[in-house]
Amino acid sequence: MNKEIKNLQNLTLGEFLASEIEQVLQKVEANKFIGWASDSASSMKLAKNIIHSKYPFIMTLPCIAHQLHLISYDICHLPHMIPQN
Repeated sequence: MNKEIKNLQNLTLGEFLASEIEQVLQKVEANKFIGWASDSASSMKLAKNIIHSKYPFIMTLPCIAHQLHLISYDICHLPHMIPQN
């Protein structure tokens, strides 16, 4: 699904993401959610904080798959893990 993004209020990316997430929460009904997950980019951290302040009963979690990918990447790029020619 492609959605044209219009930021007419000059929001930061985190604020914009929070407003988009909040629209979903309102459309589906926030009380049907127990939590949601995303990566840990600074814009997503801001969005999580905004949503959590408005809906403290909804847990905001880091995506474990994304966290494992970041850890795996870091391990594979340690000096002693890189093949020597």
